[in-house]
Amino acid sequence: MAGIQAPGVGSNLDINSIVTQLVSAEKAPTEKRLNSDEALAQARLSTLGIVKSSVSDFQSSIRALTSLSAFQSKTVSIGNEKLFSATVSSAAKAGQHSVEVKQLAQAQKLASKSFADSSASVGSGTLTIQFGSYDKDLNEFTENANKPSKSISITPQNSSLQGIRDAINSAKAGLTATILNDGTGDRLVLSSESGADNSMRITVNDDDGNHTNDSGLSQLAFDPEAVGIDSGKNMEQTLAAKDALLKVDGINIKRSTNSVTGVLPGVTLDLKDIAPDAPTTLTIGENKTSIKESVQKFVDSFNELKGVLNKATKYDAEEKKGSLLTGDPSIRSMNSQMQRIMGDMVKGLTTDVRSLADIGITSARDGTLLLEGGKLDQALNNNIDDFAALFATTGRSSDSLVSYSKAGSDTKVGSYAVNITQLATQSSYVSTIGNGTFNIDNNNNTFKLKVDGTESGLITLSTSSNLSGAALAQEIQTQINKDSALQAAGRSVTVSFDTDSGEMAIKSSRFGSESAIAVTQISPASNTLGLTIKSGTAGLDVAGTIGGFSAKGLGAQLTGTGDAEGLVINVAGGLTGDRGTVGYTKGYAEQLNTLIGGFLSSDGVLTRQMNDFTQRIESIGESRVKLNERMESLEERLRSQFLAMDLMVGKMRSTGDFLTGQLATLPFTREK
Repeated sequence: MAGIQAPGVGSNLDINSIVTQLVSAEKAPTEKRLNSDEALAQARLSTLGIVKSSVSDFQSSIRALTSLSAFQSKTVSIGNEKLFSATVSSAAKAGQHSVEVKQLAQAQKLASKSFADSSASVGSGTLTIQFGSYDKDLNEFTENANKPSKSISITPQNSSLQGIRDAINSAKAGLTATILNDGTGDRLVLSSESGADNSMRITVNDDDGNHTNDSGLSQLAFDPEAVGIDSGKNMEQTLAAKDALLKVDGINIKRSTNSVTGVLPGVTLDLKDIAPDAPTTLTIGENKTSIKESVQKFVDSFNELKGVLNKATKYDAEEKKGSLLTGDPSIRSMNSQMQRIMGDMVKGLTTDVRSLADIGITSARDGTLLLEGGKLDQALNNNIDDFAALFATTGRSSDSLVSYSKAGSDTKVGSYAVNITQLATQSSYVSTIGNGTFNIDNNNNTFKLKVDGTESGLITLSTSSNLSGAALAQEIQTQINKDSALQAAGRSVTVSFDTDSGEMAIKSSRFGSESAIAVTQISPASNTLGLTIKSGTAGLDVAGTIGGFSAKGLGAQLTGTGDAEGLVINVAGGLTGDRGTVGYTKGYAEQLNTLIGGFLSSDGVLTRQMNDFTQRIESIGESRVKLNERMESLEERLRSQFLAMDLMVGKMRSTGDFLTGQLATLPFTREK
């Protein structure tokens, strides 16, 4: 290394500088290559990150179109908004309806007489609250069979007006209690839930021994069938319970609350005011604006993604230079797969709308999408269900009693013939009781049963005389369905009486092999009501084939195998034999969502490619560590060699200096 010198002690060389420069010269080419490779890998990783973000944004835009519910949202408008408001679900059907509000639902209000001191004792005992309806003259009470009575204990410690109020509210018995001051004193006001069938009858078991007089706890008794104060009708009805009354499309409707459901599918009316003989309009429309916005977002998001992909992979022919991801196999594969899906027709569709072009979406020369608004509007107006099938997953049945429920990830697109060999049935407990009248007393009024595997508590029928078969069936059904154990398990029954055969049938509400009814305990004389310890007939699961393959039945649901693997249909009745077809299709949004989900998954093409670059960067880091270790070893070796050389040169210089001094003292070297 000529010219690399510095003054030194032994050799007059700057060894530190020489070694540093030698090591630097040795390291520079490799370090330059590593820096270049790392910068390129970082840039490509960053670009892939931008691509991945754009792909994720595109997936978000198409998710809104994968479900049929996205195309089933509705708009609602009301002619006179002072009368009611309305909310609609996807189940609502487009159309216009006439609505006349004749009466609002109202809760009954019962008020006690005025008490001078709400903290003083009124009386103790038991209040029993029953719910039902009154006749028009307020002198006959009919109990609501679907709402159990409630007994509330009033102890001496909570026998004040305040204590009674708190005890009633704590019981959560279907009524509320408040204290109101009328200017002369405090009055206890009881409020039922709204609806004529929620009127109250209050009977008292008074600790003072007289249960109806106007003294003690019986001051709060209210029996509409009593003659007046001091006879069990000691509270005052200040507001009568009323049902909401309205007409929808000329048909009279009655509901217990002002929130009216079940009249029009998917529509809830919240009544606010009345206008008898002045109907207004309720108009339900398809929410086409929302659908168009979702489709526009789909197009815009794809175009943004396409722009990112084009920028990342373009090749400049003039500069003869590619972009960071030019020729990248993952990007090329993604591009081609998305373009293939959007260029194909949706398999399984047989309507006029089977491709994106049919709704006005076409491709430009650069691969971006163009949207023709007029053609989009026309497709939406022609048939919104066909439009929805173009994007979402759909299943359609040719039989009205066979409905598509869902499909699995392995379900193949296609049309599947349905053949039913056995319909689902409910477990039924049948007994012949004849067509006479029936009496319920303490000898035959209790029993237990199992419903779909759940044991009931002790069921007690209300004592009564001369019941018809239909009335007996209704009483048994009411008391069974009131049982807390069955309610907690979601079990219920229907009980019917056939006047022709004189048979009473208790049926589980569930279909299939899990449906089972069995009476397990009875009173001594329960046979007089047709109750004996036995099991009913077992329920059967639906059975049949889907697409020619044997299907699995559970209740009324049939699940396919083979090509129809995971396809679930519901068979609501009808006949055995051929039941038409069920078609299953996957629209563009569903196909693209599945495809992109694969790109973005932990082992997807994008994730793998980003992992490759991350590992490459890590590998470069490891190479840099090894380079530094090698250079440290080289520096140590060079420094050792130069130090040895310096020591040797120093010794030689010292010897030379000594010899020079000795030679200078010799006689023949002196001047004469």
